[in-house]
Amino acid sequence: MRMKKAFRNLKLNQKFTLAVMVIVVVPMIAFSIFLYWNISGNIIWQAKTENANRVKENYSNMQSIIEFSNMSVQSFINNQGLKDMLVRLKNDEVISAKDWSLTEMTLPCWNVWSTAILTYIRCGCMLTTTVFRR
Repeated sequence: MRMKKAFRNLKLNQKFTLAVMVIVVVPMIAFSIFLYWNISGNIIWQAKTENANRVKENYSNMQSIIEFSNMSVQSFINNQGLKDMLVRLKNDEVISAKDWSLTEMTLPCWNVWSTAILTYIRCGCMLTTTVFRR
């Protein structure tokens, strides 16, 4: 009742200003609050998604490192020439150039040896890029 009387006593320009505020400003404030809430929710969702993708990527990198390491270890275990060489290195024996020559060891053995060295180098690089990224 008091509101009706107060509204009737207002001048026309004041009534128009009040009507504009009710029709435009109040919904705009509500819409702005809704957009802010929605944007902050999307930012949180995006951060969670990026973290999940980063974890998946790191997991796949670690899996490939494990596979490369396993391949290298298996090549050492399955090749008697490499096993003998490792045992001699462990016992601190001096290994001559003749022992390292291609005539002493077969060519696949040297391919495995170079693959193993490159694998360990690559695995070390992958670990550093995986762990220290961002």
